[in-house]
Amino acid sequence: MAGRAGRLGFNEIGKAIILADTPVERAQLFHKYVLGRPEDVTSSFKQRDLPTWILRLLSQVRGVRAEDIPGLLVNTFGGYSASRANPQWMRQIEIDISALVTRLLQAGLAEHDGDLLHLTLLALYASGLR
Repeated sequence: MAGRAGRLGFNEIGKAIILADTPVERAQLFHKYVLGRPEDVTSSFKQRDLPTWILRLLSQVRGVRAEDIPGLLVNTFGGYSASRANPQWMRQIEIDISALVTRLLQAGLAEHDGDLLHLTLLALYASGLR
């Protein structure tokens, strides 16, 4: 698995590290990943999982402006791919995220601190993130 080995539009070259437990495994991995044919790059982002992605994002930051969330998603590989495939994707994501944020606020799982949105302690404990 390689993650964040480069960032589309920012870095054209990335680094990947291969770890092996034995010399035999090291040789096998070298032949597969260095000398072999590169695997297609795929994203784990699926639009149906948008609530999970929003919770993951909010669990990793002190706060984020709700209107910045779509831009953060479009800067992921999955978001980049989706927006290239469908020019209307960003507008739909903005609508979906707005509805999700409203639901989180109404349920007491998120709150505003000034203009920043963050998860409440209830959300963090209920989700096992704390």
